[in-house]
Amino acid sequence: MMVKPDTATATLPEPNQAFIHADHLSLPGGNAPAAFFAFAAIKGVVCLVQVTTPRSMDSTSVMLDVSIFRHEFVSMWRFSHTVQLYPSEIGAFVALDTQSIRYEEDSGTIFLAKDLMWRLKGFMDATSQTKASRSRPAARRQRI
Repeated sequence: MMVKPDTATATLPEPNQAFIHADHLSLPGGNAPAAFFAFAAIKGVVCLVQVTTPRSMDSTSVMLDVSIFRHEFVSMWRFSHTVQLYPSEIGAFVALDTQSIRYEEDSGTIFLAKDLMWRLKGFMDATSQTKASRSRPAARRQRI
């Protein structure tokens, strides 16, 4: 289910704020799910996503609806599929400012402003550096 971002009914992460924990997605008594766009690292891959927060936030069983968009051309992205993920399955988020996004719901196409494309490059670089530092082999001890 695709949901248009609605910042009036939800406490969503600030644009460009990195976060991981589901507490950042609390809904203060809202009836409908709220959604926002973000760059996210999912299973080690950086994606453009639309995250829909659930109606109730039971932190033990919360699952997020995550719509994944595939990169088509330069700043153009197209809807690919929707998955349900636990917040722990998402390595990092950077929420995006809706002013820099043009979302055409009928075609499932998103166009990002140039500043977001630069931010994506920085996010990908930071994510790959973190991944590389975790997978770096331990230094061998030299015999003297």
